[in-house]
Parts: sequence; structure tokens; C-alpha cells
Amino acid sequence: MPSRASQSSGESRARLKSIAILPLSLSSTLDLSFNLLRAVPEELARIPALRTIYFVQNKISHIDHLGHLGATLQSLELGGNRIRVNCVLSQRLPTP
Repeated sequence: MPSRASQSSGESRARLKSIAILPLSLSSTLDLSFNLLRAVPEELARIPALRTIYFVQNKISHIDHLGHLGATLQSLELGGNRIRVNCVLSQRLPTP
């Protein structure tokens, strides 16, 4: 399934051949599902208006390069990826 990007103006769609996404700078939705991506593309920093991103059924294991979208991103779909979370628990949970 090819990737799609929906323009915020409605039904306009642009097919992506690679992660050259500069022309999509006004897009609010980006679908990069089923592309065998191993990481979040750094180029997303060039699309400040993104509200929804689909990364369904890729090979993403960690999430980077989305911090700049904190003010606009409303939905991030990651189903079918094996996300690893590195965290440190500050307190031990009580044992029953």
C-alpha cells in the first residue's frame, strides 16, 4: 500500500516515492503505513502542521524526531510495530 498525505484543504492527496516530504509542509495528516520504516523520519521536522501521523505495520522500534510536533500532534498511530520503551522506575512497587 503506497503512502499518502492528506492536505488540510480537503481531499488532495500526494503519493510519496521516498521520504522527500518538503512539498507537504501544509499537510495535517501523513500516512506512512506499510513502508518497512525502522525509525521515524527526521524529515518530519519540516512539516510543522502535522496533526495525525500513521506508522501502522512498519518496523519501528523507538520513537524520535517528534518533539517539535508537541503543539500540533493529536494522533499518532503505531499499531503493528514493536516499540521498545527505555524507562527507569524511581520507586519500587510494593509487593502484595
